Amino acid sequence: MDDLLTGAPTPECSLPPLDVLRVLFTDPEQLQPEKADARVTEHVAAEFAKLAASLRERHADPERAAHFLMRLLFCLFADSIDLLPDHLFRRMIEADRNKPASFVRKLSQLFAAMSTEGSTFGMDDIHWFNGGLFADDAVFDLTSADMATLQSAAKLDWSNVEPAIFGTLFERSLDPGKRSQLGAHYTSKADILLIVEPVLMEPLRKRWQTVKAEATAIAA
Repeated sequence: MDDLLTGAPTPECSLPPLDVLRVLFTDPEQLQPEKADARVTEHVAAEFAKLAASLRERHADPERAAHFLMRLLFCLFADSIDLLPDHLFRRMIEADRNKPASFVRKLSQLFAAMSTEGSTFGMDDIHWFNGGLFADDAVFDLTSADMATLQSAAKLDWSNVEPAIFGTLFERSLDPGKRSQLGAHYTSKADILLIVEPVLMEPLRKRWQTVKAEATAIAA
């Protein structure tokens, strides 16, 4: 309720306060956490579709462009869950929102820091992100419109983004022929659980009950 009074979007649904009040009476299911996650994910997909289209229009190599977008996506996610210190990536976007060349230069430096153990970026210590995503510091030039898109994406809580979208974003970025809006075909957590529960979790729970009963009998 405090968020409604202060005018800030509620973290559960990321909707503006007046919209929260509206859907509370008209469509309360939208306020369910899983629906909020889906909505944030779709918004993220739409924003990154703009970036992908912008890079394609400038004839960027599709595979390199996809890798670059995945880095940006990861940085926003890491920024939301405090893997990057003190919202570093969002501060970079805000500071250089009208200076794309400056942002891109700093972005290359950040990528280099993220790929090297024990690195710093400015006054901040940077975690080492091993695994190849930041194996080099390659970047693409960005436009003012691209910076506006990043700024919009940065306003979202990326900790609520469904991980299943990562593969979809990469696939769409690689294939210029797939012009449909990103996010329309990602597999939701609920859909994944429909498979995981009966196929994996239920047999494991039954096996655990058997093992627990055997252990209890031995202990007795």
